[in-house]
Amino acid sequence: MCFSFRMARLALVLVFLQLGAALVSAQLRLRIFAGASLGENYAPLPMIWVGIILVTSIIGALVIARLRAAASHRVVYFGVLLLTFVGTAVLLPDLSLLQLAYWVIAAIVLGMMTLRPYRPNANLLSDLQLLWERRALIVIWTRYTVRSRYSQTLLGILWIILLPLSTAAVFAVVFSEFLRASPRDDLPFFAYFFTGLTFWTAFSQSISTGTTSILNKLGLMNQVYFPREILVIVKLFEVIVDTSFTFATLVVVNLLYGLFPSPYYVMLPLVLLIQFMLTLGLMFFISTLSVIIRDVPQLVGVGLQIMFYLTPILYSVSDIPQHYQFLALINPLVPLIDAYRAILLYNTMPDIVSLFYPLVAGVSLMFLGYRYFKQRERLIVDYV
Repeated sequence: MCFSFRMARLALVLVFLQLGAALVSAQLRLRIFAGASLGENYAPLPMIWVGIILVTSIIGALVIARLRAAASHRVVYFGVLLLTFVGTAVLLPDLSLLQLAYWVIAAIVLGMMTLRPYRPNANLLSDLQLLWERRALIVIWTRYTVRSRYSQTLLGILWIILLPLSTAAVFAVVFSEFLRASPRDDLPFFAYFFTGLTFWTAFSQSISTGTTSILNKLGLMNQVYFPREILVIVKLFEVIVDTSFTFATLVVVNLLYGLFPSPYYVMLPLVLLIQFMLTLGLMFFISTLSVIIRDVPQLVGVGLQIMFYLTPILYSVSDIPQHYQFLALINPLVPLIDAYRAILLYNTMPDIVSLFYPLVAGVSLMFLGYRYFKQRERLIVDYV
């Protein structure tokens, strides 16, 4: 039987689920101090394991295609997991059993969230194709909203820079002068805090504006058809424009403190991509729920306030007490903020392993959020 496009797509899904679980398990094994100590030569993600995942995923895609409606994605997926586990245990006896346990748990969670009984449905691909065809609308709409937001103000687009700068200045004075707080390694507190605040603001502003992106446009949705997800994506693009101006200001501030750009800036697009995937997935979920449950915007505001203090923006991860370190482990923004500071302040390579979990969470949330949004797209107007 030839390997068709449908089978290739199934194989890619199985590869992502297993490989994503492997990335999460590698980070958990290296970050949680449990089990036997690991040697210096311990490989958290051996290439042989990746090969086993590829082979078993192809086998799983062949089985699903052969059985068609007689089997579900989940049934075959758990069979593939069992096959991969046996193959890994036999071919990689040195791999930590605790890491394998983490892998099984992460793979089951990812599989239960994303896989459904087999049905040949290409709606998701057609929706993405339609969205790509309307990409010009996203650009035009984003340009219009950014310009109109500051068209009647005296300082205009300078407000994009002044708002985060003023916030950072107030916090810097209060914490560095009044409370005598200071980051490690003798970094200027203003630069340290402004770096974290810049990218936290990108996240919080996206979530806040995305919450009401659909709710505020219900009248327009009843008048003309367009891909409804554009309303959410435009809000994200607005934030990206704002962040670009704030980032330019951040670079200037760092230069004033003697913190010059380094070759590690090439890693910034990867970290930003992970953050915006994570953000967009949450925006799809929250924008839909806000129409159905009108209390969601208020709950999101409270949640963002709590997350601000649970994310190391005013402090570093090393300042978190040991019995609260699990909060840093489950918060995907923590490794992202640390990566930004490593690149912009310390001129070092960010910890790649720490980005495994945010990467998997970002891709998963973007897929699940978009699918959730499209499933309820036609029902949204019924809640007006």
